[in-house]
Amino acid sequence: MSLFPEGYYTGPVRGVALISSNTKGTPGVEVEFEVEGHKKRCQWWLSGAAEQYAIEKMKRIGVNLDTDPPSFSEDEFEWSCKHRPPNDKGQVYEDWDIARGRAEVKPMDSDRIRILKAKLAGTQPGKPKTAPPPAPKSSPPKSPPKPPPGKAKVTTEDEAWEALCKLFPKSLTEDERAAEWEKLIGEVAKKSGREREVFTPADWAAVVDGYVPF
Repeated sequence: MSLFPEGYYTGPVRGVALISSNTKGTPGVEVEFEVEGHKKRCQWWLSGAAEQYAIEKMKRIGVNLDTDPPSFSEDEFEWSCKHRPPNDKGQVYEDWDIARGRAEVKPMDSDRIRILKAKLAGTQPGKPKTAPPPAPKSSPPKSPPKPPPGKAKVTTEDEAWEALCKLFPKSLTEDERAAEWEKLIGEVAKKSGREREVFTPADWAAVVDGYVPF
């Protein structure tokens, strides 16, 4: 079957299983869900900084561990599909996860509407534009911009997460940070051919070095 296009899909959960990795026995959760008549899976690992985000995702789909196997909500959820970078053989795989929650919105307050109207009034077609003030004949020299802070040297998963938290914009939500974290780990895993459970110090450093602020 061909790859699903990257994007968002809606579908119900079909199964939840508690798992462990084959290498270090890292605990995790595998979720099976259905989109457009096809079964898909995603895995959430309960280790290091990723654990809190995995637990939040389990809560969102209503996982109940008092039953065997674990039960879950019968509601439909939104799932995101991304494509992992090609591996050494040029193969591309789907990377599924539950979609991040959408930000709540409310009507704009009257003061902001008034300010926005005033700004738009000067850009309407047919209305004269105010000429910008003439530039001063001379201006004091500007200080050269400060270079961005260097990325910290890291050797472990926790150190990599702490370093990235300092680089992430404050505007990112916890889900957005977790998604960026998993994406960076996936890219390094494909390039190195190693699973995250056996990452070397150089791999964790590459996770941090691979982050490009946006």
